[in-house]
Amino acid sequence: MKSPIVDIRSQMHGELIFKQNIPEALTELLLPEAHYSLASCPSGNILIQQIETDDFTLWHHTILLSQSDKFLIIAEKSVLSLNFCLQNSFILSLPLSTEPLEIAEGQYNVSYLPNLSLEAEFEPGKAHSFVTLTFSPAVLKKWPLIYPPLATFLDALGKNKEAFLFPANSYSTKSLRKILFSLLHFTCKDKDTQRLIQNAKAIELLVSIFEHPPVRLCPGESDYISREDAEKIYVAKDWLGQQVNRSVSLFELARRIGMNAHKLSVGFQKITGSTVFHYHRKIRMNKAIQLLRDTNRGLFDIGTDVGYSDGKTFSKEFKKAKGIPPLEYRRQIRSQQHAKN
Repeated sequence: MKSPIVDIRSQMHGELIFKQNIPEALTELLLPEAHYSLASCPSGNILIQQIETDDFTLWHHTILLSQSDKFLIIAEKSVLSLNFCLQNSFILSLPLSTEPLEIAEGQYNVSYLPNLSLEAEFEPGKAHSFVTLTFSPAVLKKWPLIYPPLATFLDALGKNKEAFLFPANSYSTKSLRKILFSLLHFTCKDKDTQRLIQNAKAIELLVSIFEHPPVRLCPGESDYISREDAEKIYVAKDWLGQQVNRSVSLFELARRIGMNAHKLSVGFQKITGSTVFHYHRKIRMNKAIQLLRDTNRGLFDIGTDVGYSDGKTFSKEFKKAKGIPPLEYRRQIRSQQHAKN
């Protein structure tokens, strides 16, 4: 087993323990010729599999949790990162995004990060699976003339800035899924030949995304969002991010952006992977978390600041969203901060 390249830490339990052996139930998930590690903590297990060549590094993660937790994932390298959600949605907090990003099953996104550093949140009791594919700077420098928007990434690389290639998650097409499956499961007796074909598959995946930028934002052939409607939904998304101190109804939002409420509801979920209500609640809860962490204010003050009528209602909604009461969350966060100091 190869030493893990990525550093993973549990928000609840700190550093994970990497084990040499994996449970028999997980052996059927192993990819051919991949190096694997099993990272464990009281919250559950993360099976990390890595395929690496001179041109790319691929991480395949399978997450099985028995209790709610968040994980900080760090890799000290500049990357153009393709992130594919294969099974069950999860939530990412990226340095370049002010609010969490939910990636639904079947979706992918493309981003450039000076350092791979993100926070991931997974629902317990479900098997989550996702792939992160990163490309070396040497590979990226070959492509700006073929795909000009990639020049933005190389410019960001020089300035140490983050960037998204596309403005929202996209659903992978049948052809993209086929290429990814072939990349994950291809095996050959001759290792040099295997690496050459894996490199070719990884580049084929990258080029397919560059040549066919996402227009359809959902799996169904008939489910199409026009660019005009998509732009309105992005405006709605940004405006929701500013409404931290109150609730917002779907109909109010639809009137504000001049869009049919049903079309907004369906389109918003396809673009963001979340309903309007759940997306807005996450923003408000993230503000509440910041206040719990950084201030000594009471539940009534925090609750009213994020749009709830009283501390009791806020506490109930916080527990529903995060799994524990707000004061217990504050206690755990401060205990972790004290331990680090």
